[in-house]
Amino acid sequence: MTLTTVVRVDTPCSAADVYLYCRFLLNTPFAVDPEYGADAESGQAWIAHSFDVGLSARLCVLYESSVGDLSPVDVTFDTVRAYRGRGRESCTDLHARLVTALGRWLDARSLPWQWYDEHRDVWSVRFDGLAEFGDAHRAYGSVAWFRRAATEVDPGG
Repeated sequence: MTLTTVVRVDTPCSAADVYLYCRFLLNTPFAVDPEYGADAESGQAWIAHSFDVGLSARLCVLYESSVGDLSPVDVTFDTVRAYRGRGRESCTDLHARLVTALGRWLDARSLPWQWYDEHRDVWSVRFDGLAEFGDAHRAYGSVAWFRRAATEVDPGG
């Protein structure tokens, strides 16, 4: 079983740029070549990682091939539900972190976006519901960092 999370950008953008940024988020090695595909009937195409790459999530960017370089896109992250990453990060924590980072990148480009929460079967606008979905900072030990920083404050300072 996998957790599937989708980020949808309805405003036309570069699917290749979105894919490259998501590769960066997943720390994809340069040696990993993307897979390209298209469905002639629907006019949709995709850029994806293969299933056997060994990353924390499978990445697929779906776009409309018939409209040229700029198209609305759906970014899909798939992760096995048993995933445990750094700092006991769960698959929902990982997806919250990926959606948060991708959302900030899209916001910086003034691209409106929404994301799909498979658990609640709802689409949410921007960051709505992400805090309840997962801890986007668990892998980086934000709570431990805050506690450590709070105790290191120089009261005479």
